[in-house]
Amino acid sequence: MHEQASENQYSLKGIPRCEYPSSHYHCVSIKKQLKRISLAVAVLIFLLLASAFTYERVSRIVAERRFSPEGEMVDADGHRLHMLKQGNQGLAVVFESGLDPFGHLPWYKVEEEVSHFATTVSYDRAGHLWSERGSAPRTGGVIADELAAMLDGANVPKPYILVGHSLGGMILRSFVARHSDDVAGVVLVDSAHPEQVRRMPPIATEMPPPWLLSLANSFGVVRLMFPDQIRNTDPKDRINAVGLSLYHRSLGLIEEIRNLDRLTEEAGLINSFGDIPLVVISAANEERLEAFPEEYRKEIERSWSELQEELLALSTNSKQMLAYESGHYVQLDQPEIIIEAIRELHNAIMAMNLAPDGNVSLFGRND
Repeated sequence: MHEQASENQYSLKGIPRCEYPSSHYHCVSIKKQLKRISLAVAVLIFLLLASAFTYERVSRIVAERRFSPEGEMVDADGHRLHMLKQGNQGLAVVFESGLDPFGHLPWYKVEEEVSHFATTVSYDRAGHLWSERGSAPRTGGVIADELAAMLDGANVPKPYILVGHSLGGMILRSFVARHSDDVAGVVLVDSAHPEQVRRMPPIATEMPPPWLLSLANSFGVVRLMFPDQIRNTDPKDRINAVGLSLYHRSLGLIEEIRNLDRLTEEAGLINSFGDIPLVVISAANEERLEAFPEEYRKEIERSWSELQEELLALSTNSKQMLAYESGHYVQLDQPEIIIEAIRELHNAIMAMNLAPDGNVSLFGRND
């Protein structure tokens, strides 16, 4: 009987069963211990979050005091955009960045050389770095009109050579459609394609949910995840010093991710630049795919190559250049190929303007 009672008082793992009076004291003791442990865990989590939140706020204050805009603030439809203008000759070359928090910064290698023979303009889209957010929704048409207003407000001479990277390439479709008379030529740098989400493996186009990015941004997780130095840059380059410190100012990035479907849909409705000269620069370094599981790499490469070739159909006067030493950020990995494309386009357009009939085929295609 004693053995049976003893067996009934305890579970298989030796923990007292509270329904027996003889084990009541032990149950109360364990419950108190569990409550204390739970409280301790909750306090620890709170302290970690509070520390992370404080760390992020202090980092932002330090960064804000260290860095200031290197360009000028220009009014664009009721709010101000930060614009960096360099050089003062030839045609104006206008750069549109991709889906990242770095604003105008990734173009510095290209701008440094192109500004020797042309006028370069890079900027931060609304809600990025020093540019004000404004009140309009983040659509391709709105972004294009804001860019046009900024260029007019800064008295940048027309027509422009437009250079767009990644998402910037899709945004430029809206600019060409709405301001075609102001466009002399276009360079697309590993540009996004409206069909890429539908035709590529999901693993290649997946984006983190905006709410998660916003939460990670608030508690300093994004700051900890960023590398100290972006590939193929110098530690002292402004993209590292400024871009990695002030990424929190680019909340427009989260909004653009939220509106990505709408931006893509808009771009898909614009399928022709007419005969505006177009250069399509495509990254072709196989190492850029190493971030993806091996079983997806061939499909990603095939799909992306097809999409890049299809971009040529945007203009009857187009050609493609492959950047064999580049990943997605050709402007950082192999800037010389972009500089070469801009120089060729710039010189050909200048020659075309001087031609008696103004009709010169830049790339031998007038079909």
